Amino acid sequence: WTIMDNDAPQVANDVHEHLLKTSPPDPTRAAEALHPAVRKLREGSGGKRSFFHWVPFIHLGV
Repeated sequence: WTIMDNDAPQVANDVHEHLLKTSPPDPTRAAEALHPAVRKLREGSGGKRSFFHWVPFIHLGV
């Protein structure tokens, strides 16, 4: 699946912001950081955003 050009920077910023709340950043919390970033994207536009915007963002790994 492709990622929408406008969505990728928003999700990346939100994920990094979450990860940088701790010092040093903890990469093992990547899935925990991705979840609220994707939720924020899904809820944007009053929750009327197509799943094509948020479904490509998945976490694989630890």
